[in-house]
Formats: sequence, C-alpha cells, structure tokens
Amino acid sequence: MGDLLHDLIQLVGLVPLWSGVIFCGLAVLGMFRFPDVYARLHASGKVSTMGMAGLLLGTALIMPSTLLKGIVLAIFVVITSPYRPISSL
Repeated sequence: MGDLLHDLIQLVGLVPLWSGVIFCGLAVLGMFRFPDVYARLHASGKVSTMGMAGLLLGTALIMPSTLLKGIVLAIFVVITSPYRPISSL
C-alpha cells in the first residue's frame, strides 16, 4: 500500500512540474518571437509566476523532504511577482 501511495504522489507531482516546464519553454519562445521590449517583458514576467510556481510545487510533491520549503517558496514567488489586474486594462 505504501508503494502505491508513493507512486501516486509522484504522478500527481509530475503534473505541476511538467506544466512549469511547458510555461518556461513557452516564455523562452516568447522572448525570441515577440516584437518589442514590452511584450518580451510580459513573457518573462509570466514565467516567473506560473513556471516557477509549477516547478516548485511539483518538486515539493515529488520530494517530501522539501515540501514545506517548496510551498513557501511558491507562495513567495506568486506574492512578489509582477501582476497586472485585468480591470486596469
């Protein structure tokens, strides 16, 4: 039973980990493809929020010894990241 639970937690941890990797890859692609400085800043700002939070949460789930540190770091990244509310557009 313990091995099944361990494997299930690792599979659940892979979802945010791979989503973080995909966000980081798309941000790198955006840095090359976007035409001006402001659009490139937008791409780099999104990777700091979504990509890093996904990588940290996935790592925290896969490695239980770093669970508390990963969650605290992910919360810190989300709180301190550049944010522009939709209502200000």
